[in-house]
Amino acid sequence: MGFHTCTQDTNLFTLRHPRGLVIILIYVDDILITGSSSDLISIITKAMHQNFQLKDLGPLHYFLGIEVLRTSSSLLLHQSKYTEEVLTRAGMAESKTAPTPMAVRPPSTSNSRLFDNPTLYRSIVGGLHYLAVTRPEIQYAVNRVSQSMHAPTEQNFQALKWILRYLKGSSRRGLLFQKGSLELSIYSDSDWDNDKDDHRSTTGYLLFLGPNLISWCTKKQTRVSRSSTEAEYRAMAAGVAEAMWHHHITAALGLPPFRPKIYCDNESTICVTKNPVLHDRLKHVGSDCHFVREQVTAGTMSTHHVPSSEQLADILTKPLPPAAFHYLSTKLPLVPVDQLAGG
Repeated sequence: MGFHTCTQDTNLFTLRHPRGLVIILIYVDDILITGSSSDLISIITKAMHQNFQLKDLGPLHYFLGIEVLRTSSSLLLHQSKYTEEVLTRAGMAESKTAPTPMAVRPPSTSNSRLFDNPTLYRSIVGGLHYLAVTRPEIQYAVNRVSQSMHAPTEQNFQALKWILRYLKGSSRRGLLFQKGSLELSIYSDSDWDNDKDDHRSTTGYLLFLGPNLISWCTKKQTRVSRSSTEAEYRAMAAGVAEAMWHHHITAALGLPPFRPKIYCDNESTICVTKNPVLHDRLKHVGSDCHFVREQVTAGTMSTHHVPSSEQLADILTKPLPPAAFHYLSTKLPLVPVDQLAGG
């Protein structure tokens, strides 16, 4: 039918036509179709009906467990129903609530007994991983409990219950998308040496397209960093790599090329991306990180300092007190479903 497969995501198909652009996203037997021309979309769907047995469910409201709430100027993705299912499966549907998904100073798990139902633990953690598709603020806490999947302890299960208690009080919350600019920005951060067992740091980054959060990650770094600058540099490299992938995706959608802005709260790391002399201090760091400076030198990206209080990626690298946590959550932005529905 003239569609082209996106090489960066083989589930994505695009059709450029004099009458407009049509985009199709396929996951097994679930299909999303959108575009700039409703008439062209209608023609495409009729042609598909002639070749395949399809059921048209109309405007998007529910897809793979993700609920979609529309207004005239925004789109809200949430998983309220799925959250309630996870809470019920864990026996936490009537639990007390918690203000954040993780204690600021979680207790040590080194002397805790093994949890007697590891299958339940793994099942709940797996469910939380999928819930993080629309709830980026739980990503760090889920990452922490995931590191004990092989042999969870009683203390690990208490940390897992803390996440569920937070979700109990915020189940009807979702990720908001609004019209805005097409500027791509990256917030990258790292919590240096935060694991006292293996001394590896945690990478966190957020990608925004205009005001909309489109990608995020919390991941323990594979190597021990010798300084906070090195840890932040590795986190920045991970964010830049993700941005380059999204650049190819947006190019397939016909959007103009971006010049992403990278926001970091470590001034030494920003200097490393601009000053080749400072690379002498990071000779042991692999080329997988130094490609950041190549992008900055080429002018395809730029680095900027952001105050630690405004570093949005903080929410992905460390447990935060309630005030800071909720402030950063609103910046993602995460909003109550009822608030948008009422508006």
